[in-house]
Amino acid sequence: MFGDDVNSKISLSYDVNEDEWSLKKLNESNVCKFYQCSAAIALSALEILITGGGSPPKKDARIYTLSKNEIITKQPMSESRNAHAITLCKSNVFVLGGFSGKQRLNSVEKYIVAEDKWVQAAPMKDKRHYLSACTINDEFIYAFGGFFGSTE
Repeated sequence: MFGDDVNSKISLSYDVNEDEWSLKKLNESNVCKFYQCSAAIALSALEILITGGGSPPKKDARIYTLSKNEIITKQPMSESRNAHAITLCKSNVFVLGGFSGKQRLNSVEKYIVAEDKWVQAAPMKDKRHYLSACTINDEFIYAFGGFFGSTE
């Protein structure tokens, strides 16, 4: 879990073997911070990609390196978004939906990790935010729930 409005340089880490949470604070020299309503996914055992978030929503894409406890800025997404979903498929990261600050989104962006490049993917059928997503068999992306109208 990364940051909030007050503790924007603090993350929480859960050790499943010890069944305990610990606080990790970014180095004071790091100008970046964590935003609320961002989405994150592990790219490796030492790197986590954090996308969007904030109020107003950001286009940011950043890598949090566990070994150095720092954030590295990557190419931004095409669209500002928070409350979006994120998943990994075929070595690429996909961000789905979210909120632009003005409207819910149905757009999907694919991050080509090896090239540090974002490209548009086919949009979802509905605009939604606060959704979740997962990948099955490295072939299909499923989007679940979220808010997409006057009811949830």
